[in-house]
Amino acid sequence: MWLEQRSPADAIGQLIAHGQNLENGKIRKGTIISEEDVSKLQIANIKKITCAIPEAGDVNENIAASRLASALDTSGIRKDSAATGRVNFYAKKTGLIRYDFDLIRKFNSIDEAITLALVPHNQLLAKNNMAATLKIIPFFVKEQALKHAEDLLSEFGGFDFFPLSSRKVWLIQTRLTGQKDRLFDATKKVTEARLNQLGAELIGETRTDHDIKEVANAINQAKLNAAEIILICGGTAIIDRNDIIPEGIKISGGNIDHFGLPVDPGNLLLLGHHGNTRIIGMPGCSRSPKLNGLDWVLHLEMAGITLDKNELAELASGGLLMEIASRPLPRKLVTKWHDKQNIAGIILAAGESRRMGNINKLLQEIDGVPMIRKITEAMLASSLNSVSLVLGYDAETVANTVKDLPIKFIFNPDYCQGQSQSIRHAIESLNKEVTDVLISLGDMPLIGTELINQLIDKHVELQNSKNHITLPEYKGRRGNPVIWGEAFFEELRSLSGDVGGRALFEAHPAAVNPFAVNEDSILKDVDTVEMLNILANP
Repeated sequence: MWLEQRSPADAIGQLIAHGQNLENGKIRKGTIISEEDVSKLQIANIKKITCAIPEAGDVNENIAASRLASALDTSGIRKDSAATGRVNFYAKKTGLIRYDFDLIRKFNSIDEAITLALVPHNQLLAKNNMAATLKIIPFFVKEQALKHAEDLLSEFGGFDFFPLSSRKVWLIQTRLTGQKDRLFDATKKVTEARLNQLGAELIGETRTDHDIKEVANAINQAKLNAAEIILICGGTAIIDRNDIIPEGIKISGGNIDHFGLPVDPGNLLLLGHHGNTRIIGMPGCSRSPKLNGLDWVLHLEMAGITLDKNELAELASGGLLMEIASRPLPRKLVTKWHDKQNIAGIILAAGESRRMGNINKLLQEIDGVPMIRKITEAMLASSLNSVSLVLGYDAETVANTVKDLPIKFIFNPDYCQGQSQSIRHAIESLNKEVTDVLISLGDMPLIGTELINQLIDKHVELQNSKNHITLPEYKGRRGNPVIWGEAFFEELRSLSGDVGGRALFEAHPAAVNPFAVNEDSILKDVDTVEMLNILANP
């Protein structure tokens, strides 16, 4: 492949290397130039464009990505169609992704044009969580390199997915003198929540004295009730293979397999078995819902992974969990994330309308209704949980236009610094229950309730919507409003200048969830007197 400057007319059938933002439409990079594209470029007076010209033996990025994705076909994983040289892979259900580090290193060393990025080894994925992304870097890749990568995957595979299987679990808690029931009640509650997140069922519980024989009796009771996993939480931590709990396991007829994990918190975990029943001596930290070594062991056990010494030793990589977990639980499975969706609507109305002269465009009437009131009423009539208006320039006048409506006002004293400051103030004002925000511009009076609800429906139907950005598209052009999942709140808060949230699209291409619409209202914001006259006098 080489890059070459060509006139639009001479570029028909070639691939454009750099996108063009034109008034009459956007031409994305990687587009094969058509006669229609040539007309757009000529109207915009574009004399030259950069084209990517393939050489002999070059394979188009999407064809190459599709071929490698086929070789990466993995049970339990679904994949997207290739686009911009990229194929994303997603879990079909809750499970672990596993791979050979040396194999992934070899694959990524074949050619700089071919890359495969994955979540960490043994990462727990919820349904529809992304597992990997395959990306062809340039527009074309050499057939020789592509064939080498295909052969490697055909011989050794790429990565594997191990779905979690449901298990019946029994909890045994031992008691020391003076320990209160509320401690054991809290431990049961945390444990049951931990198991439910993984699809396991707590079928019973025994509370007994911290005594060898009592532990043995409780284990046998759990066995009689067909428990597949027995969790034992001691009144005090296990400190040795010959401590009370391991001795109780042995007296019951069970065996000790391993004591101690290279994971912190979670070092003092004990593994044993009694026939086909797994027994786990819980570390003290597992009374807390925070991620710890017990979580990782449960993931492996429920995924059917043999817990031998080598497997346990590998937990050391990323095993320091005190501050930031290298393999966090999927956000969908973390209890601190909201189970119930709460989408807040934000209307940005703080700007100075500089291109409108002395007119405050938000106060101008469309169909007899002030522009800002029109979009506000449309949002209030939608399925949004709340609506807030960000004010700045001429705040009191704008607020008076909608003061009778059930909305929240947010004042942005930094409105002169651009749209990013309005977004920052809006995000900082959100209630903790909010899981997603729909951000709309105040000067888009043609946006209706039906479109807003369609956008919301497209967003909430995603299993992991908190990690996505849902937006409308008209003939390939992205418009407003945009729904942002909770995962992007911090980045939205950190924006600067007048670029708005769109600056994040390039940073998170896999997170963008486009929704094709049949109306161009999503593109029509009122920036000029001419546009205002068109809308006011259709």
